[in-house]
Amino acid sequence: MLKKNTYFVDIDGTLVKYRTFDNLLSEPSEPIKDVIALINEEYDKGNHIVLTSARPISMKEFTMREMKRLGIKYNYLILGIGRGKRFLINDKSETGEKK
Repeated sequence: MLKKNTYFVDIDGTLVKYRTFDNLLSEPSEPIKDVIALINEEYDKGNHIVLTSARPISMKEFTMREMKRLGIKYNYLILGIGRGKRFLINDKSETGEKK
């Protein structure tokens, strides 16, 4: 069985040019097209795309509409996470292969 990859992708500053939370509703989002194309390509290959943001959970509907309008494909959306560095800790397969 071919395992699919999972990509955790920050929204602001990665998929759209950074705006402060105070300006999210008043300033139009400016897509970073080459990154969006890459993420959409991975999604189309069957990989999992998890969008992450420190945006408040109360902005979920706004964020979902924004992603749809910009044509950003994803499987999951996680909001309300910290603004600091983010780390992924993963296990190894039974064969010792890094996942």
